[in-house]
Amino acid sequence: MTMMCSVSTYYFSSNANGEGSAEVMKAMHWSHFYHAGSVAYGSLIMAIVTFIQVLCESVNQESDNAAAKCATCCLKCIEEIIEYINTIAYANMAVSGDSFCTSAWNGFIINLKHMTKFYFAQTLAKMYVFIGFLFVLFANILSHFVISKYITHTYDQITYQGLPTMIISVFTLFTCGLFMGLFDEAVVATLQCMGVDRELSDDGTSKYGPPTMHEKLRALYGEDYGKPANGQQVHEANQPYVRNNSLV
Repeated sequence: MTMMCSVSTYYFSSNANGEGSAEVMKAMHWSHFYHAGSVAYGSLIMAIVTFIQVLCESVNQESDNAAAKCATCCLKCIEEIIEYINTIAYANMAVSGDSFCTSAWNGFIINLKHMTKFYFAQTLAKMYVFIGFLFVLFANILSHFVISKYITHTYDQITYQGLPTMIISVFTLFTCGLFMGLFDEAVVATLQCMGVDRELSDDGTSKYGPPTMHEKLRALYGEDYGKPANGQQVHEANQPYVRNNSLV
C-alpha cells in the first residue's frame, strides 16, 4: 500500500513538462494511518476465504467426496477473484483516498473500461519480472562458479556441487521475490493512475504522468496527443491533484 501511494504521488506530480517525485513519507502516513482500516478489511476478507478453503481441503483429504472437491475448486476461484479485487481496490484507494468498497468498485469499472490495455501491460510486466528472476538466478550461480573456480580455487574441494547451488538459488529467489515482486503492484497502481487521469480529462487523454510516458504516447497516437485545444487550460508541472480533500 505504501508503494502504491508513492506511485500515485509520483504520477500526479509529473506531466509532459516535468517529472515530479514520489513522497514516500506521506505514502507511509496514508497506508499506516489513513488507510489502515481499509487495508485490514481487505486482509480480513482474504483470511476468511483462505480459512474456509483450508477447512474444505482437510475434509477433502479425510474423505473422497466429490462435493468437497467441487467446493475446494470454487473456493480457489473465489480466492483468486478476491485477491484481484483487493489489488485494484488498494491501487484505486491510493489514488482517490476513498473507502475499500468504493475503491474496489471504481477500480473494477476502470479496469473494465481499459481491459485490453491493462491486461497487456500487466502481462508484459509479469514477463519482465520472470526474465529478471532468471537473469539474477543465473548471474548468481555463474558468479559462484567463477569465484570458487578462478579466485578462491575451492571449487574442486566441494564434495557436493549441487548443495551450494541449491542454497544460492533459494536465497536468490527469496530476495528477487521480496524486491521484484513489488513491480507487479507498481504497474497496477500506475495503470489505475492513468485510468483516473483519463477519466478526469476532458478529451480522454493523459494529462499527468512522467515525460517519458507522454513521449511514448505521442509516438503511438501522434504528436498532438494530450496537447490542449484552444481555450483549454495547460497543466503546469507539479500541479497537485486533489485526492479526497487532500493534495497529492
